[in-house]
Order: sequence, then C-alpha cells, then structure tokens
Amino acid sequence: MKGRPFGSWVVAATAAMGILVMVPSNTMAQGTEAGEATMEERKATSRKSIQWWDSTFQVDPDSLFASGYTNNQEPIAASDGEKGVPLDELKAIVASYHSAFPGTKVAFQMQIVDGNRVATHWTFTGTQKGSYEGLAPTGKTVTWAGISIDEYDADGRIKETWVVWDKFTLFRSLGLIE
Repeated sequence: MKGRPFGSWVVAATAAMGILVMVPSNTMAQGTEAGEATMEERKATSRKSIQWWDSTFQVDPDSLFASGYTNNQEPIAASDGEKGVPLDELKAIVASYHSAFPGTKVAFQMQIVDGNRVATHWTFTGTQKGSYEGLAPTGKTVTWAGISIDEYDADGRIKETWVVWDKFTLFRSLGLIE
C-alpha cells in the first residue's frame, strides 16, 4: 500500500484492488523507527492480550506487557482499592476467570489506532463451569461485550490498559443480580 499526504490525511491506494482509502495521517505505519512496533503489530498484540482471557489460547503475558504495567479494569480488585491492577494481580484474576469460564470464545468487532494507543471492541462468550464471584457453577452460556484501550511503550509492549465492559449483562445472565 502506498500513501500520499493530503492535508492531515493520507490517501492510500492499492493498485491491485483499485481501492482508494483516506485515513488520518497519524494512523499510517506508525512505529517504523528501528525497534518500534508497527500499527499492525500493536493491533495483533492487543488482540492477544484479550485472547489471554480464553484458557485455550496459549500466550505468555510477560511477552505482551511492559514492566510496571497497569490494568484499569478492576480497581476494586487492586490491592490498594483505588488504582489499577498490576500485571501480577491481573494474572491471578485471569487464572480465576479461566477456572470459572474455561474455553471462552472471543470475537473482535473493531480496532482503532491513535498514536501509541489501540482501542479494541470485543465480545466474550463463555459457559460458567466454575465458581465466579461466589456463585456456584451454573452451566449457563453468556455473552458480553467491552472495549479495551491499550497504551504502548517504545518497545511495542502494553504499558497501560483501560477497559469498559458490560458487567451488568454478565451478572444478570448468571443470576447474580436481577
């Protein structure tokens, strides 16, 4: 794909397919400096970090996340009760989730890159086969959605994540709330 500046936009075209696309110039092949991750590499890393929640997907989280990583998803789960969760605490949360929802299926609806951040809209579908939030296994299959925003360091690792997800749908579907 070739890009040509057009104001603050880049006109990108592929001759083979005859497609013309206009994208913001700050989303074109970012991170092309030696040692920096490209936009596509960041998107792939963000998808892997979300697929990590599926116990059948094998990934080493230490290969995805930077030293000092913070996840701003479960502040009440954080040891200080306020700030985000560091990677070691997140590993424990994910392991607990794996026990409750083994084999979760992850679907990706959309990803958007802005500078060194990647936003991913995803959907999880899982069957509760283990204890979750004090609830005995229900055998119910539930689906819920969320959006994760990952911020990357210069080495292409995720240094911070913000997550908003539909906990209400999950809890209601399992019977934790009415």
